[in-house]
Amino acid sequence: MKIIMKFLTMTGLAALFALLLVPQTAHAQAPAAMPYPGCVPNKILACNYTEPFGIEFEGRFQFDANMEDDGDGKQYNLMFGPALGVFLAKGFQIGFIPTLRLTKYTDGEDYTFVAGGAMLLLRYIIDTRSIVFPYFGALMGALGGKTDMGVLGENEYTILSVGPETGLKILVAGRAIVTLYLNYQFNSQGDDLDDDWTESHVINLGIGFGFWI
Repeated sequence: MKIIMKFLTMTGLAALFALLLVPQTAHAQAPAAMPYPGCVPNKILACNYTEPFGIEFEGRFQFDANMEDDGDGKQYNLMFGPALGVFLAKGFQIGFIPTLRLTKYTDGEDYTFVAGGAMLLLRYIIDTRSIVFPYFGALMGALGGKTDMGVLGENEYTILSVGPETGLKILVAGRAIVTLYLNYQFNSQGDDLDDDWTESHVINLGIGFGFWI
């Protein structure tokens, strides 16, 4: 009987020791957690790119040309500015873009003028677990400036703009990103020379260079 009791006691102690030891051993040998299978941190794959509270810096450049309804004038626009984007939730980013716009207008006479303002960018970036991230969103904002219209004098104007945007974000090295995008903008413009606001519809092609942290 004593032998049986001694055996049960030793067996119980061994089982208790095993219960205490095994979880520690399993924890020590478990591999480090990955954001998703196959992702290697700190390489070209952006394991955490679309995660909440990530920050992205980007320089944006876009060009468009449009003809007036009567066909007599043509307008060329070059827009650029730095963009700051923050992920508020997985894939959902809000961005702020201080913008400078250079415009050349031809209508018998040539006018060149500059506008400054800010744009708000909302976009959802799809995590494809690769180096290419498609996205879609919307862009809205306002620009304003002043130009010399020759015999007509100086003209102050305001441009309100809104429209959808879609594009691709491509990781090129480490945390560097190239953005290719296409957007449609509905513009409404008012100025001192005319009480009526004019409207235009523009399709822009653009490119951006930046990085994320």
